[in-house]
Amino acid sequence: MPNINIGIQKENDVIELLNNKYIKDLDNNARFFIERLFDKLDDSESIICERVEGFVKPDFFIKYKKKTKYISMKSGKSSVVHQEDIKKFLNFLREYNVSKRTLQTILYFQFGDGTMDGTGKRRWSYEETVFILKERIKEANDELNNNKDLVIAITERALFQGTSVDYPKATYIYHGDKDYGIVVSEKQIIKHLYNK
Repeated sequence: MPNINIGIQKENDVIELLNNKYIKDLDNNARFFIERLFDKLDDSESIICERVEGFVKPDFFIKYKKKTKYISMKSGKSSVVHQEDIKKFLNFLREYNVSKRTLQTILYFQFGDGTMDGTGKRRWSYEETVFILKERIKEANDELNNNKDLVIAITERALFQGTSVDYPKATYIYHGDKDYGIVVSEKQIIKHLYNK
């Protein structure tokens, strides 16, 4: 049997837990999850829950009473929630007038070999990279974190939309597994960012 990514397995478990079920069939966690997404629950219709195919932000959708919600599930301990080509990301940052120095710092950090294009003789460890670039990283963080519009745009891009508006957008994040989890809407996260 081929190895399956543990995150994908957890997504499959949640899909199986919800798909073609009625509210009465749900355990407490699943019911809480559905209550956060939909109003006026009853057993007049079953829940449809299926995977969203392709490299998009939502992992699955849940359809109930003709309303569809797109969910991005976070289940592991990995610090990676978004990946994209570095050039595409830098172009995105330029739209928010990020300084040339910060863009260079991002490249130095990305390649971790003393170059901005990965042509160095030796790739540094993460710890070495952070130590060598500590002042530049602090400067870059100060610039990026003080641009609220940019922080919100990066959050929307990394958590909900991805790099293309042509694909479905996640409207909720579910952090957990089939037994326990927390669901948060995009609106809640953006509101929190505006308030902080």
